[in-house]
Amino acid sequence: MIYSETDGRNFSLYIDDIPVLSHSPDCPFLSVCDDKSFVNRLLTRIPISGIRRKYISLDNVNYDHERSILRFSRGSRSVSFSVRESEGTVILSPIKPLQSFSHLRFGFKAIPNEPVFGCGGITSSPNLRGRHINIRGGSSAVESEKPRPMDFVGKYSGGSEAVTPKFAVPSFFTASLKFYSFWTGGSSYFDFSHSNYFTADFDCTPEKIVLGKAECINSIHKHQTELYGKRCALPSKYQSGIVAGITGGSKKLLETLDTLSKSDVPISAFYIRDWTGTFAYNSAEREFWDWCWNKEHYPHLDEVIRELTDLNINTLCYINPHLAMEGRLYAEASKNGYLIKGADDSNLLSDMGGFMAGHIDLTNQSACQWLRQILIDNVFSLGFSGVITDRLDYLPKGAVLHGGTTPAKAFNYWPALWTKIIRSAAEQCGLDPVCIVDSGSIGSSTSLISAKGDRVDWLNGNGLQSALHEILSLGLSGAGPAHCDLGAYAHLIPEPLFANHLIRWTELAVFTPAMLTHTLLGFSQSSPEASRDVLFQMSRLTKLRYHLAPYMNLCIEQFHTDNIPPMRHMWEAYPDLENSHSIDDQFMLGDELMVAPVVVAGQTSRQVTFPDSDTWVHLLSGTEYQPGTKIVDAPPGSPPVFYKKGGSYESTFASLAYKTL
Repeated sequence: MIYSETDGRNFSLYIDDIPVLSHSPDCPFLSVCDDKSFVNRLLTRIPISGIRRKYISLDNVNYDHERSILRFSRGSRSVSFSVRESEGTVILSPIKPLQSFSHLRFGFKAIPNEPVFGCGGITSSPNLRGRHINIRGGSSAVESEKPRPMDFVGKYSGGSEAVTPKFAVPSFFTASLKFYSFWTGGSSYFDFSHSNYFTADFDCTPEKIVLGKAECINSIHKHQTELYGKRCALPSKYQSGIVAGITGGSKKLLETLDTLSKSDVPISAFYIRDWTGTFAYNSAEREFWDWCWNKEHYPHLDEVIRELTDLNINTLCYINPHLAMEGRLYAEASKNGYLIKGADDSNLLSDMGGFMAGHIDLTNQSACQWLRQILIDNVFSLGFSGVITDRLDYLPKGAVLHGGTTPAKAFNYWPALWTKIIRSAAEQCGLDPVCIVDSGSIGSSTSLISAKGDRVDWLNGNGLQSALHEILSLGLSGAGPAHCDLGAYAHLIPEPLFANHLIRWTELAVFTPAMLTHTLLGFSQSSPEASRDVLFQMSRLTKLRYHLAPYMNLCIEQFHTDNIPPMRHMWEAYPDLENSHSIDDQFMLGDELMVAPVVVAGQTSRQVTFPDSDTWVHLLSGTEYQPGTKIVDAPPGSPPVFYKKGGSYESTFASLAYKTL
């Protein structure tokens, strides 16, 4: 039951005696930024993050219980919401106001120093307390091969710079399990830097706000499923070997198959990035964004895919919602009006890092039907069982979308529109597709999320740590299974650290939902098979992964049935463990494996925190550890991984040391 209490200055809204919304003079629930201010009109041209706008708090709060309408007002300014209850939560739906506002700010009382989690894939630390999170509502800059000077300024400017995750969700929760979720396509800016309150700024009124307090973390994850909708599957065969990234044509594919087979590296799938052909850029080869099979670059690809299928090896391809302007599909899309337009009604082109491309308008239903048929004819009918896609976080701000929708209001929904088309095309071919993305937001239906970490960190030898932070943050955000994209930023690793870092990378990848090796055109060192030492360790560790497959499948199945992430932050698994919210370099894989990967360059041992009440056994050495903090040896090829003594998988884990020697 929903009811309210007020003394004229302070207001609280309750559901089943639990306060979920509060307003007071020192922490107003809702403040607005008035369009009529010249300064504010000027500031709307500047990104939302870091801007000091003039907000006016709506201090008068009235709840009409009979009509279930909650109204915030001050003078002529007013914002109202319809209020309803659903499964122990309060849902606020805005009622269209007579007056519009350029920005809205919501305020929430906070407990000093209480940890906060969510907002998507955060590379710095899963605990958001003290941080600013910016969820974009427009274009994302096209990523350069190496960090720009301003990347370093933002990384090391004292923490004032807002963190902008690639997979970004306007939703967060506290350690006391209060949760706050916002359905909006626009940009938002969350400020967790204050001791007694949080703020959330929006450049348009959220379509829906959900507030509540859960009894346990599993209830939080159940609530989060509404944010994402139905997920794509990740078949069990993906747990029994690596997903090997390939570029270079049919010859390279067959050579890699031969090399990995001779090295006894199990393969579950190949991921072909340049199946559409390539073009030269800056002495490197880049894939050609024209989503048609290039028969010269990959002759007999249809036959190769069938033969790989007979070997129980799946094949994935690369694709995205952009089209190189030299391609046949660009010309066809342009002729039919399927591309995003600019203000002058011409095709809006963007420099995508050395070539110009147009962008398919995913708000145009005719364009979506055309794209769906392209996927059926060129991707799934060819034999590909799924796709790996990126650049979903790029939507030009100057775009004029079909039907008048503005990019600022469509940005968060853009990845969901794309994945919906992929799923529809695959289902038409009788497939439950594998869909792997590196960016997304509300409604994104994915099988797996690629976590690459922060580029600046890779240059400093800390890239693995930022990738692990991203994975754990995605898990806490309910986004789904995530993996570290093995080799994605290999070209940024300093040469002296390269071989060691790739081995450590492989060690972490073993204990993620997929061992996927990235392929980066033009950088030969980024191919793991190029290093003999790395190949030897990859063979060992992939065999370990093969024997772990039944347990990993159980972890993924648990996510699909109970919404619990396979890789769990230590706070989620052991909330009563002292300072568990700050342990962000080790994690639980399911209920019985604890993984403490070496994520700092050059380390050969590391500190591990062993939770109370359990005895832990080193997976590879058999050494037992009691609760407490210990220093554990970790030479390359021997990651600190431990299983619970007395667990249901103890006999399986105990046999692995002998199977991977």
